[in-house]
Amino acid sequence: MICARCDSNMRQSVEGFQYLGSPLRNIRIERCIVYSCDKCGNRFEALPNPETAAREIVRGLILQKFRLDGRSILFVRKAMRLTAEALADLIGVDRVSVSRWENDHAPIDGKYDFRLRAAAIDRVLATPYDGDIDDLRRRLYLIMQHTYDSSKDASCADLTISVMSPRSSNDALPVEYPEAVDSRL
Repeated sequence: MICARCDSNMRQSVEGFQYLGSPLRNIRIERCIVYSCDKCGNRFEALPNPETAAREIVRGLILQKFRLDGRSILFVRKAMRLTAEALADLIGVDRVSVSRWENDHAPIDGKYDFRLRAAAIDRVLATPYDGDIDDLRRRLYLIMQHTYDSSKDASCADLTISVMSPRSSNDALPVEYPEAVDSRL
């Protein structure tokens, strides 16, 4: 690849860094292709398109062993393209409960956390080309039965997604960061 600033050849590497394209601050992308120019310092990452990133983040949240917190619940609801009222109807609570969860005024109960995650599998991840949905459901059941920890929020742990996985590598888009923003950890 040729640098847009100085027309030099750019070096390609594979790195991990904090993903700034999400309202969740604990998202890390692993194995991302990074292009760097040794001559002028220009640098950009081949990031997933927003829909692919959202799908991978939802996948990671579903497999998180900690209780979903307000930002995570809001992110999953928006990825499902539901209003708070529609989500409440879907998982069997009132709209006020969803609002309290999303604003961190009340923690989500494990039963509703499970229902939300299961609904997200069906509404966000169940696509014709994604063959691991049944495996994902089994893993969710095992997490909720054996390792689910309601004493910690999902934001307590880093959530790592990969843009080089078979299901998302073709969707990567190069994004150039201004020099003032350090996208690396």
